[in-house]
Amino acid sequence: MELDGFELPDDLSPLISKISEDAVDQGGFGDVYKCCLSYNTNVNVCTRKPGISQLMIGNKVDVAVKVLRILPHDEGSKKEVRREMGIWRRARHKHIVPFFGVANNFMPSRISLVSAWQTNGTLTSLLDRKHDMDYKERFLLLLDIASGLGYLHSV
Repeated sequence: MELDGFELPDDLSPLISKISEDAVDQGGFGDVYKCCLSYNTNVNVCTRKPGISQLMIGNKVDVAVKVLRILPHDEGSKKEVRREMGIWRRARHKHIVPFFGVANNFMPSRISLVSAWQTNGTLTSLLDRKHDMDYKERFLLLLDIASGLGYLHSV
């Protein structure tokens, strides 16, 4: 995977530092941590500006690291994750969150997926915050989702 012309390594673990020790969200398949990815540099610390969540300063970018809840000996689940990662790695669409790679040593014995940090959070949290979203806005959002899903099913 490439980020700003820099070819990312197969294992992103050495390039990632946690912004917070605790997971920022949890889902059915894993826990999500907000982290900083430093690339093409020896510095592994994010420079933060108040109020800015999607941050790209120099060679640093905020990322989401999802630590999957599958056991190392569960070959069926691991095979499915590898298949999904292969699709996600090749996906290039404005409504698909960019996949940067894996962090093999982020959490011992767990698969950790690294993607771009989304400042608006999950779809559910966005809808919870935007109670006043009218039907037109919701319809446009639904079209964006359908566009991304349609793309995924075409690759």
